[in-house]
Amino acid sequence: MSTRDRILNASIDLFSQYGYKAVTTKQIAQTASVNEVTLFRHFGTKQSILEETINTFVFKAAVRKLFEEEIVWDLEKDLLFIGKAHNKIMNENKKIFMIMIKEFNILDGKEKNPFIKFPKKLMKLLTEYFMEMQRRGLVRRDNPEAQAASLLCLSFGIFMSTMMTHGDIIEGSLDEYLSYAVKTLIRGLAP
Repeated sequence: MSTRDRILNASIDLFSQYGYKAVTTKQIAQTASVNEVTLFRHFGTKQSILEETINTFVFKAAVRKLFEEEIVWDLEKDLLFIGKAHNKIMNENKKIFMIMIKEFNILDGKEKNPFIKFPKKLMKLLTEYFMEMQRRGLVRRDNPEAQAASLLCLSFGIFMSTMMTHGDIIEGSLDEYLSYAVKTLIRGLAP
């Protein structure tokens, strides 16, 4: 594993366990088995480490690629696919999402907050999707951003209720609940 990857892996473990504010760069360096100078040479600041951790572990999923290569312009298939992909990304990155929940307000200003990048990027792509679906006459003409938010809220709600309760609230499979939620959403989106 490269020095960079060791630092990122150490930081995600420490941030998720103790919180961003409580973790020092010295602790990250020790856990990664590097000296603190090496850490600063690679990243410069603790905030840069956090941002790169999020970029590496969350954005590596290539969300835009999913939209470019997997969308078939069939509302049910697309929304199920997007919902499953969204949940997969969140499940693969539970530590990042736990950091986000604990530390959402660590940085001043929306433009500086690395936790906002992933949902904003996904919202932008989903909004563009719903704009195109409206243009094609496949969904009701309405606020495409609200349509996008509806899907994300459903998907995120299923993820959070499963994660926070260790699956004790939702007894069925993710596929069952997403399928039901998508079918309910589609009824409201019908042209």
